[in-house]
Amino acid sequence: MESDHPRDQTVRRIVLPSGKTIEVLRLADQEPAGEESGTTLEPSPGPAVPRTEPAEDFAGADAPSVAAPHLCPACGSSLVYPVAWDAAGTERWSVELRCPNCELTESVLLDLDVAESFDEELERGAETLISDLARLTEANMREHVERFIAALHADAIQPVDF
Repeated sequence: MESDHPRDQTVRRIVLPSGKTIEVLRLADQEPAGEESGTTLEPSPGPAVPRTEPAEDFAGADAPSVAAPHLCPACGSSLVYPVAWDAAGTERWSVELRCPNCELTESVLLDLDVAESFDEELERGAETLISDLARLTEANMREHVERFIAALHADAIQPVDF
């Protein structure tokens, strides 16, 4: 696949825990990450926008390491989600988190096992939202159908309504 790109570009394939594969185009003037094409990086902490700065800049930062990234340290909300993330070495992730309740944003370092459990927590939350959306959509449609049937029985629908 690299033959499809000029020699000053390389393509890295990253396999996310969800099974999706993404390709990252790296220009020659960027520092190499030291990893070959086809490398699997795990875990991906969910659907968020990756950081633009290199992970090496963050790896030595004084960001706190947390055990429960889905919990807000300020208000206790369990709805904290990742805004941006990047690998910080081989065993950690640097993640920018945001709390939707108190608007707190913070940058933290997550060990791989914590990032994996955070990813699972985000998946559970997404499944809950999808399930709630399906129930709400069904209830709304049921209500629309019942009103339409009532209007038909009341002879309240005229050709001009269409």
